[in-house]
Amino acid sequence: MKIKNSRENIFAELEFERPEEEAAKVDLAYEIFTILKSRKLTQTKTAALLDISQADVSKLMNVRPHGFSLDRLIAILTRLDRDVEIRVTKSPTSRRLGKVKTLLAASVPLPQQ
Repeated sequence: MKIKNSRENIFAELEFERPEEEAAKVDLAYEIFTILKSRKLTQTKTAALLDISQADVSKLMNVRPHGFSLDRLIAILTRLDRDVEIRVTKSPTSRRLGKVKTLLAASVPLPQQ
């Protein structure tokens, strides 16, 4: 098996229909995972707190946001006492289309093992 480093967005290289959205979903799911890990709750308690299924908590704890919309991930972050900002700017003239990216500013550090 050959292993290749991704240039920038692995989802673009894998030819996903909306690669930037997929990357943003993974970033948000990772932020949710980090918060939940720091709180040390069971998946059952987390599911009750977030009003989602235990199966969905499991997906988030494995940073697998398949089946989650950006809206739903944002709603989960707000339930976890996080503010989410969305900023729209004009893309540079060097690019014809705009792009989507996430900037995670308030990550909770993982506990040392």
